[in-house]
Amino acid sequence: MKILDRYRPVVFPAAIGAVVILFLLFRVYSGGSASDVLLEEWDAAAVSNDASFSEEADSSQEIQAIYVDVKGEVAAPGVYLLEEGMRVLDAIEKAGGVTESGERDAVNLAQRVHDEMVIYVPGEGDELTGVTVTANQGNGDDSSLNVNTAGQAELETLPGIGPGKAGAILDYREEHGPFTELEQLMAVPGIGERTFEQLSPLIRLR
Repeated sequence: MKILDRYRPVVFPAAIGAVVILFLLFRVYSGGSASDVLLEEWDAAAVSNDASFSEEADSSQEIQAIYVDVKGEVAAPGVYLLEEGMRVLDAIEKAGGVTESGERDAVNLAQRVHDEMVIYVPGEGDELTGVTVTANQGNGDDSSLNVNTAGQAELETLPGIGPGKAGAILDYREEHGPFTELEQLMAVPGIGERTFEQLSPLIRLR
């Protein structure tokens, strides 16, 4: 036992080395050199690591779904589900493309879309150019006009709203109170669905 204890630090490493050598000899005689065997083992480990890394990367890159409202001169206006990173062109194609009377060049087709975006494709003769903005149903976006507080002059800055229609909006507010939905504008004399489509991206309730 004393002899075994004395040579234990040498015996065990030697035994492990012998096992490794026997394994390599077996692989060599089975076909291939020792270097080829070692390279195969290394390549197998590298491929395994690469596969694990790829799976982790794929799982971490989740595609976000967004909803975009396409209006105006498109074949099928409506709300469409898109993926993050897509363009205005993709949204318009989802809506069936621009109609014959639509002004395709008035819209920035290369712009990236985002959630709650409103895309308006104007028609021939429309006073409003192509609009791609975030929907503002009642939010506090300073770039839009509050139709419940705007005066005559402010309302006349909106496309398609002259002195007569601006006055009609003020009369409607005085008679019925503040607008609670943007769609109520279509109840104002002289404002139809087409005019409302031009106005909706530019106005808010509060």
